[in-house]
Amino acid sequence: MGTVEWLVLFGAACLIIGSFSYMKPTPKQKREAKIRMKAIHLGLRIKQLDMPDLSVTGRVNNTKAPLLFFQLQVPAKVGAEKRIELENRWIIQRTTGESGIYLQEGWAWNLRSTEKTVIEFLEEFLKTQNEHIQAIEVNKYYVAISWDERPNDEYTDTLMQDLKVLMQFSIK
Repeated sequence: MGTVEWLVLFGAACLIIGSFSYMKPTPKQKREAKIRMKAIHLGLRIKQLDMPDLSVTGRVNNTKAPLLFFQLQVPAKVGAEKRIELENRWIIQRTTGESGIYLQEGWAWNLRSTEKTVIEFLEEFLKTQNEHIQAIEVNKYYVAISWDERPNDEYTDTLMQDLKVLMQFSIK
């Protein structure tokens, strides 16, 4: 066999090996899958939403960023009268720009609430949240928190506790 044949065989082998390597999940993908499976096992739903990018370049270019939300559903046994109380949907997001009115530094309204009880609750609740939380959403069907999945999978326990606090506040 000549040099050309060896190069063709080598190229074909590299192509085959490379395609299998490309399909293999990276350590980051494995860690994220483990976190998400634990969240699903805890009864959370996972949903990706395109939210406004509140970074400096995102605000200038008016772009959106995908955020992964971990949702805790409002129990079905919560009656219609309680669900009506949850009509006031609100969403807050981390920002590097100007903070939203009545919110702590670094947070902005995506969908604003004017209820005094919500503002008072958020004032205390946000003090306990770490820098990895990206957004919080509350509506009549679920409460949700988006985080960057960076710390580790141990945060899923804290995440569940935070979602339960949000739920308890929401269905009073």
